[in-house]
Amino acid sequence: LVVCAADRTVRFLAKYPLFTDPKIGWLVKAVGSVPVYRQQDDPTRISQNLDSFRDVHAVLAAGHAVGIFPEGMSHSSSQLAPLKTGAARIAIGAGQQLGRDFPIVAMGLVFRDRDVFRSEAHVIISEPFAWGDLVLRDVSDRDAVRELTRRIEAAMRSVTINLEQWE
Repeated sequence: LVVCAADRTVRFLAKYPLFTDPKIGWLVKAVGSVPVYRQQDDPTRISQNLDSFRDVHAVLAAGHAVGIFPEGMSHSSSQLAPLKTGAARIAIGAGQQLGRDFPIVAMGLVFRDRDVFRSEAHVIISEPFAWGDLVLRDVSDRDAVRELTRRIEAAMRSVTINLEQWE
């Protein structure tokens, strides 16, 4: 749905176990996904995230779109989970390579019946938001990373349904 709504190729960050999954690993690889190594999946692979960040920075610097789940997961909860800082760190790192900002766009998916496969769905797309004031800050600048994460969260809240519970 995201690729259709974006009307362009989108390379997704995906947790490493999806790459080795016998059912969908071939698809995850075929669409050019970039692996992310999470502590809970395999703590011995965390250092490989440096390669993932380098690869994603290069993809963004080349002008390509990258799909990221800033919560660190996909889920069907009734509200956003707390955002991780990875999306902000990736954007700032790519912005440093480019020497400028680039559009960050939030997308929300709303399903008529989230429990039914192939349910009708609606994609809501935010306007790109300003973050040029942060682009030349360093990835290690915690204040800049937190501020960009806050802006990403605000954009996501504008395109998603956030309820106490589905009922």
